[in-house]
Amino acid sequence: MSSSTSEGRLSARADAQAVQAAALPAVIPQIAGFRFSALYSAGRSEAIGAGDWYDAMRLVDGRIVVSVGDVSGGGVSAAATMGEVRQAIRGAAQIHPEPLALLEAADRILRIDGLERMVTAFVGVLDPITFSFAFASAGHPPAIVCRPDGSLEELRANGLPLGYREKSTSDAGETYVGPGSLLVLFTDGLIEGSHDIVEGERRLKAALESEEVRASDNVAAALKEAVLGEAEHDDVAILTLFVLPRGRGGDEGVCSWSLHSDDAAAARELRRGLTVRLRAIGASDDEVRDAELVFSELIANVVRHAHGPVDVALDLRGPLPVLSVLDRGPGFTRAAHLPSDVLSETGRGLFIVNSLCVEFNADRRAERGTHARAVLTLDRMRRERRPGAFFVA
Repeated sequence: MSSSTSEGRLSARADAQAVQAAALPAVIPQIAGFRFSALYSAGRSEAIGAGDWYDAMRLVDGRIVVSVGDVSGGGVSAAATMGEVRQAIRGAAQIHPEPLALLEAADRILRIDGLERMVTAFVGVLDPITFSFAFASAGHPPAIVCRPDGSLEELRANGLPLGYREKSTSDAGETYVGPGSLLVLFTDGLIEGSHDIVEGERRLKAALESEEVRASDNVAAALKEAVLGEAEHDDVAILTLFVLPRGRGGDEGVCSWSLHSDDAAAARELRRGLTVRLRAIGASDDEVRDAELVFSELIANVVRHAHGPVDVALDLRGPLPVLSVLDRGPGFTRAAHLPSDVLSETGRGLFIVNSLCVEFNADRRAERGTHARAVLTLDRMRRERRPGAFFVA
């Protein structure tokens, strides 16, 4: 190979990696109760990679969206496609954070733009209150959950790669990723370093069974070292999320209550507790009054439609407080609009809630019931200046 050809390949590789570096997230979220680690490692020197990515983001309602994927081919074009797909997933998550919907949004972008590339991806949405983790895959290796007892669960879901999903059917899954659990997402470069996928999967599982690897300050780097060592490998991206155990920071910034929908006295006491905590982080009288009304309307909705036990949580870990109300009724989805009869005495509750919140949504729970999330108003600058607040940038 001539020196000019070699220099050209090195220049192309540098350009591709520069594009990829710009497309990958500049920072990984810092969220009380959760610990992330992430890594991208370029492949062997003669290859022109730059199609792998990882991503993590916290939505305003507290849910955590994670993704990892791999664009076929290499070079600047693959890196640009990677950035476009990652941003499509991010954008869709702001509107409808449901894993299959996120993959469909990215698939449509690829097909509309006529980008003839195959892209594999795995996406998931973690609820930080219930620790339910919904996930879907587009032809990507399954993520793995390492439980506190050391057992491993592969999160398998069927689905064609992005760019090939038109008129296809896909599966979605849901599991529990609770305190003390480690969630690991990765691209196939991690398990194909030895050109033997079975051996690569064995090495990965052995690494996850190692307490030393799981306890590392940088789990992603420790996994790469344990599985691949110094051997040549293709591009690899790794994202890990550790849920801190309760009592070790895992419950910091979250206030939780339980009551029965019939217990009016308990509801009044809970509302007072909610008021105390909001005032402690600097909420104004108007903001506290709005929060009380939101709480009352959500509880009234449970009394009317989901008689029985109710769980309430106030999450103070983000820039805005998130009030969650979880019931065990038949389940409903958000209906934040006025009733057709504007003089009706019913049907106004969720409209009022939506009007008083920064954001409101309600989703059916997998087991039974509804999880309503109301993002409360709060002067962000005042809260950032207040000592001891649980704000995370």
